[in-house]
Amino acid sequence: MRVAVIYNEPVKGKPDSEDVLDEVNFAVSLLSRAGHKQKLFPIKCVSGGNSTGSKNAPASLNEAIFYLMFHLKKYKPDAIFNLVEGVNDDPVYQQFFVLLFEHLGYPYTGSGYSAILSTSDKSIAKTLMNGFNISTPAYDEYRGINKGLAGKPPWIVKPALEDASIGIDETSVFSNKKNMLAALPRIYERHGRQTLIVEQYISGREFNISLLEKPGGQVEVLPVAEIVFNDWPENKPRIVGYSAKWDKDSFEHRNTERRFNPPDVRLDLLERTALKCWKVFKMKGYARVDIRLAEDNTVYVLEINANPCISPDSGFIAALREAGYPDSYFINAVLEVSMR
Repeated sequence: MRVAVIYNEPVKGKPDSEDVLDEVNFAVSLLSRAGHKQKLFPIKCVSGGNSTGSKNAPASLNEAIFYLMFHLKKYKPDAIFNLVEGVNDDPVYQQFFVLLFEHLGYPYTGSGYSAILSTSDKSIAKTLMNGFNISTPAYDEYRGINKGLAGKPPWIVKPALEDASIGIDETSVFSNKKNMLAALPRIYERHGRQTLIVEQYISGREFNISLLEKPGGQVEVLPVAEIVFNDWPENKPRIVGYSAKWDKDSFEHRNTERRFNPPDVRLDLLERTALKCWKVFKMKGYARVDIRLAEDNTVYVLEINANPCISPDSGFIAALREAGYPDSYFINAVLEVSMR
């Protein structure tokens, strides 16, 4: 099979952005081992932000799109391996390229437009979860004007359009409403005036549930991973923030670990919740659902991730390996699903 691996050029010096290169290298190695031909198609443009494109890079996003379309037509791929996370670190463009692939008629890996749109915007995701009776923490939205934020403390503040824990650390959790309201304008400006989700902070245990669609259409729930916060001070919020994910020298990174299928949890409740998310959000290929289990055993969905990270040390690949699958199984499964 001839596969076009399409990805966004990362912003240098940002580990959350540069991680896409680990995904690209991993995908290319798996495609090669599986006997597929592949070619890299980086999306890069000089204008519009922190580009790392070369001097030959298109000067605008429009030029980058036409450049991509022209070279795809020449290459004639059987399928696209989609690793696009945005352009110049702007996540809004993630769903655009899925629409482009659909318009051009190429099969592509992972979820379609509606799933990418509804899971990459926390406002839309929360609205859908509430509409379909998927339990999620109570929340308000902040768009530069305080219209009377409700709810009980503590709260956690998240930028609505970011993933990879961007904008989330222990200072994102507030127990005092006055302090939170004073901080919101600053956080709003720091994240480019995008909507902020002001969400009730759920004290409890955190789980990642990875899902993989098989070529026959069945969806398998991979082993459930619990994120364990080792030796964290009692007053430190137990969250997987930016440092825990990306700063390997930090306390947060060193003191979080992943363990699978803990015996003291109703795993079937977590699995059923994740499968309902898959169905409601119309996901395809592979996904991950992040859940908090409250102290009263209420299941709360924090985030739904279509096309989650697949770098070799990612939670999704760890769950795949825990299930006993070789890495090659993943690459062949998602390609077959894309062709179907």
